[in-house]
Amino acid sequence: MGYVCNLFVLSLTISTVGGIKCYSCVAEDPLSCLETMECLIPMDRCFAVSTGLGGGVIKGCQVSVPYPFCPL
Repeated sequence: MGYVCNLFVLSLTISTVGGIKCYSCVAEDPLSCLETMECLIPMDRCFAVSTGLGGGVIKGCQVSVPYPFCPL
């Protein structure tokens, strides 16, 4: 769980109020994601999810949700 908490804190540190830019795509090859999009409020961090289908990936913006189990 410490790893998830560290990633959460890092994503909050990297995120800025002015809107961040994330790669945005649905692709078979994760390296082919070259298009970026500006995340609008309340979306304040990037995400990448493996589709599990031949190495495909989905990337974009999402809203941060605080993890209640992360110690402060």
